[in-house]
Amino acid sequence: MGNVGAASEDLSKAIELKATDGLAFLYRGLALDAESNYEGAVVDFAKAAELAPVSFSGPNGTTASYGTLYRALDLSRMGRAGEETFASATAWKSKWAQALAAFVGGKLSEAQLLQQAGADVTDDGEKAHEKSEALYFVGRMHLVKGDNAGAAKAFNDSFQNEPPSAITFRQARNELDRMPH
Repeated sequence: MGNVGAASEDLSKAIELKATDGLAFLYRGLALDAESNYEGAVVDFAKAAELAPVSFSGPNGTTASYGTLYRALDLSRMGRAGEETFASATAWKSKWAQALAAFVGGKLSEAQLLQQAGADVTDDGEKAHEKSEALYFVGRMHLVKGDNAGAAKAFNDSFQNEPPSAITFRQARNELDRMPH
């Protein structure tokens, strides 16, 4: 609904009520990220990754892997990419999450990531989502490198296969809104 501050407050209350909810930390990290509070987001993403095996049983450890990936992106954005390691990524069940980790960690090129998007699934909707997600992460890496034009192109391209309700769509929209015009 566009009220990120209220969402952050609501998620803080949810965390207050259940401090073991890794998903609440992940979503509050995303809200803090949208408010450009990268330090706070990094803390919440780390907590989401730590709690995920206990508190969220989503497919392929979704909370843990995305907490780690978003934390790495924000650390890169703050010029501290060396602080993040991807040792845990090799244990992730999702080959796609492993590919994203390799890309964010500089071990997989943009072209290789885009080529792998949708390679391990048969559902067309999931293929489309992985393509959009790949483009979102490509856009974030362009931002880290200071390439606003490349970031804007990747974010805009990511919209082609995602509904506006998808997290990737909203995150890409948020990044575009924060970019200088």
